[in-house]
Amino acid sequence: MQQKEPITIVIDNNVDNLGLIEQAVKYVRHKTKCICLLHGDEAITFLSLELKHPPAYIFIDANMVDLTISKCLLILRKNPTLNHSCVVVFSTVMPGAVADVYRQQGADFAFTKPFTTPQAKNLVEHIISTNPKRRNLAFV
Repeated sequence: MQQKEPITIVIDNNVDNLGLIEQAVKYVRHKTKCICLLHGDEAITFLSLELKHPPAYIFIDANMVDLTISKCLLILRKNPTLNHSCVVVFSTVMPGAVADVYRQQGADFAFTKPFTTPQAKNLVEHIISTNPKRRNLAFV
């Protein structure tokens, strides 16, 4: 049976940030299919569909205009289809206490948003290499 491409979802209302994360993911995981979404509410609608192949990774900007990150995490974690998806929250500023709250709300990782391509690549490599759900992901 042929294995499907892994899927990574990137949600950010800033096109430059979307491109940066997408580029880093594709650099680290060449065969990954990236789906980039600009609007949090549309992303949640998309992820609420019965996906044949749930994403291995979901990267979410904590500062979405149309949906709070807390509500987003609650919705994602209630969806059993996404139980094995690794959820990564990033923000321009991410104090440790805030990162802890996001992890308590269901994020697997919470980081300060990378500003350069090398930083983004290092972040993605770190997430993939230390992901606690890695052994449960069919497409990693």
